[in-house]
Amino acid sequence: APKVFKGCKVLISVKLSGSLEKIGDYAFSDCTNLKIVYVGGNVSKIGEGAFRGCTNLEEVCFEENYSLKEIGDYAFYDCIHLKRIKFPPTLQSLGGRAFDGCKRLESVDIPDSVTVIKERAFCGCKELKNMDLPSTLKEISEKAFMYCKKLTTLKLPASLETIGLRAFSYCYSIKNIEIPPAVKDLGEG
Repeated sequence: APKVFKGCKVLISVKLSGSLEKIGDYAFSDCTNLKIVYVGGNVSKIGEGAFRGCTNLEEVCFEENYSLKEIGDYAFYDCIHLKRIKFPPTLQSLGGRAFDGCKRLESVDIPDSVTVIKERAFCGCKELKNMDLPSTLKEISEKAFMYCKKLTTLKLPASLETIGLRAFSYCYSIKNIEIPPAVKDLGEG
């Protein structure tokens, strides 16, 4: 259900297991004291804004036997204490602005099952230094990594066809980049 625990200020940890298949839109948004979330193996979708504004969220753990396929738009928007996340290999869709404003996010492992990084997915992740992009990635949408000021290492995969408008604007620390020959559309910025 949407907004089921929205704004529960005393909630510290959540374990989502059993037969739960979807975390609803904005289900835990603005739970400002939430620190850790355990996502059960049957969860296939984390809804739009599910953890948006959980400003003390530090850790998201995915249970073995995972079935997570989709992370919705704004799912972890402004989770300013989240430092790292390792997605399960079943993930296929990473929503727009999913990690926008996660300014302490340092590392992310995106599985090869993801082919598009949507708009502003990692915008404003100021501590993000290294990014291993999936070898099957076809598109980096507009402003996907804008303001990732410490991003230094970035290897664009040979499968990449589209780099959107301002995808890497204000990424001051990238020293070298090689645009793969498959890229047909290189946005402005």
